[in-house]
Amino acid sequence: RRYFGRSLVILLGDQDTDPLAPDLPRGDAAMAQGPHRLARGHWHFEHCTARARELGVPLSWRLEIVPGAS
Repeated sequence: RRYFGRSLVILLGDQDTDPLAPDLPRGDAAMAQGPHRLARGHWHFEHCTARARELGVPLSWRLEIVPGAS
């Protein structure tokens, strides 16, 4: 609950979409979150938003998409 209440900005690059990036984890759990970092970042934010709502606590995070960043 405290985790969701902390101020956090998640920065995602709108060009971070390479599913073949050499440092991108490819295990089943990682792939279930999406094919690349941009998708996984969105998944994480949406998952935590839903979890905070289930717990009835505010989410003090925000998601920022950085144009042109990979």
